[in-house]
Amino acid sequence: MVEVTVQVPENDREYFGTKPIISKHTLHKTLHFDDSELIEIMDNIPRSNLRVWSQDREVRDFSSYMYVDTTGIRGKDLLDCVKRGEFWVNLQRVDKFFDQYKKLSSQLYESLTAQCPHLEVAFVHSYILLSSANMYFQLHVDSYENMFWCVRGGKDFYLYPPSDKRVAPQEFMEDICAGVREDFLPHVEENQSLRKKFRVVPGDLLSWPQHSPHEFVNNDQFNVGLGTFHETRDSVKRILNYQSSRYFRENLPFLRGRVDHDSLSMTFRRTLYRGIRKIRRPPAPQKVDFWTNYRLDPEQPNCMAKIEDGPVLAECSR
Repeated sequence: MVEVTVQVPENDREYFGTKPIISKHTLHKTLHFDDSELIEIMDNIPRSNLRVWSQDREVRDFSSYMYVDTTGIRGKDLLDCVKRGEFWVNLQRVDKFFDQYKKLSSQLYESLTAQCPHLEVAFVHSYILLSSANMYFQLHVDSYENMFWCVRGGKDFYLYPPSDKRVAPQEFMEDICAGVREDFLPHVEENQSLRKKFRVVPGDLLSWPQHSPHEFVNNDQFNVGLGTFHETRDSVKRILNYQSSRYFRENLPFLRGRVDHDSLSMTFRRTLYRGIRKIRRPPAPQKVDFWTNYRLDPEQPNCMAKIEDGPVLAECSR
């Protein structure tokens, strides 16, 4: 296995995780993201971890966004559909099911933390994101700290300020961090002045502060990238702050306040919430089911066929 590395700009190392930074990596020089490897992964990953959805290239809202059923579709045909159609494919937790990606992630983070020792990572989760040319990915915000490693193709990322209530209202952030809401955000035209553009090409790693809303647009090529989520002590604290605020919003409204991660009142509310949670465990978030009226069909010009007796549960939800 070829060793992979990361090179963080020397002047940015102390700021890693607190501002957007483009670093360099060597993933694109390996064979782990070529077509044959991707086909093998898609044929062998549990179908619950293979999510496919489609969206009109020209649309910048939720109106054309839909999950797509993959019943009976093999990896070769799925890859062909992504190259011909308008699709996103998320191969979730490849590090859990395929040892080579677990080793890749470990090597990358070892290289990263050697340069940025303040980045004390508790765990790393990895996924592979495949997407068609010129596709737009909806504005969203992730609860955990995450980064994008460009391997094939390229994207224009648009990053918004972290936890900016004009883009991600506090109630949205509370629900997303509690796992009861999908992480998509409304696309508000007036907020575009808040965003900054970052172009990534193969060999680029884009990192950003936790809870930075972002959206992106592919270039005119088939795109492949590695995404990683990781946990640090500070990232757990920020998530707990939103979870505690949501708990008090629903149960003790007089204790709910502004989520200010560094304030004494936030520390008090987070500590109280952790104590309550030890005594009375909160229910696990309900599983989200994905319903669809469309199934992948390589024989169709757009690689999709209408399900006449739909909607049905997409294969990833069964």
